[in-house]
Amino acid sequence: MSQQGNFTKGIYEYADPSGTLLVTKIPTNGTADLYSGTRVIVRPNQAVIFVYNGKITEVLPPGNHEIHTENFPILTKLANWRFGFESPLRCELWFVSMGLFTSRLWGTSNPVLLSLPVTGTMPVRVHGNFNIRVKDAKGFFLHFISSQSSFDITELETFVQAQMIELLPIALKVIEKVQDISSKQDLVSVKLEELINKKLVPYGVMLEDTQVRSILPPDEVLEALDQKLAMDVIGDKKEYLLYKVANSLDHMKQGGGQSGDQTQLLMTMMLGKSLLGEGIIPQPQSPKQPEQLSAPSSTITCSKCNQMSDSKNSFCPKCGNRL
Repeated sequence: MSQQGNFTKGIYEYADPSGTLLVTKIPTNGTADLYSGTRVIVRPNQAVIFVYNGKITEVLPPGNHEIHTENFPILTKLANWRFGFESPLRCELWFVSMGLFTSRLWGTSNPVLLSLPVTGTMPVRVHGNFNIRVKDAKGFFLHFISSQSSFDITELETFVQAQMIELLPIALKVIEKVQDISSKQDLVSVKLEELINKKLVPYGVMLEDTQVRSILPPDEVLEALDQKLAMDVIGDKKEYLLYKVANSLDHMKQGGGQSGDQTQLLMTMMLGKSLLGEGIIPQPQSPKQPEQLSAPSSTITCSKCNQMSDSKNSFCPKCGNRL
């Protein structure tokens, strides 16, 4: 707040250095002293509310406003104020930011239920962002400002998020199938913004460019969707099961096989047998036994020269003696 010039020619204005305040009382403590000729400078995207004896008397739009009795008839009447009085008119000045607060994050701390006609209900987590602005300074002031001297954007975010989570299950009804979750996020965004803005009208607040950036089902549902997609790509249930078994075997060969992986492999192979019939899944082969050597034939010794020869021979191959 800036008070410049002499005592009877004050100037009231305010610029928020933090960029987070929606409403600020100037001065923070007490009231403003208004004389005839006092100026109130309202910046672009601001409004100034005059409160006298607990009642809103004026709402000023952007501009350079000089106070005279003819410019503020309601205030003049309530205060019985006349031009030329030496004593000031004591009044509260509230500067309201009407600008757009962008990229405010929101999300579900706990899962909400998504109801689907075919698969029933499932818990999902939803996150996104939105832009917000004050559209009606008076309505906003009446609903949110009490005894505090300022009101921050984070306080409004808490209120808005609670309304969004309450209305989210209704907006999620535009989704009919699990496979449509990603493609229908834009429709959920539009529906949610429509619902929330209807509820925020009395509060003087409006959401713009609401976005649902993620709708996440549980991990087991995502895994099932991945498997269904893989089966659709492969196109054949038998080939898909063989593909799963091959992947599991390859994973185990590379040293990544834990007890859980081996159990999963066994269950996959058993499932494959039940679906495909015996003999589709190749059975492990026992190590091939080496061929047994044929037993050597019997021998006979020549009685004349002691030469060893095959018993099948009739004569000794060395001396020719009959065996």
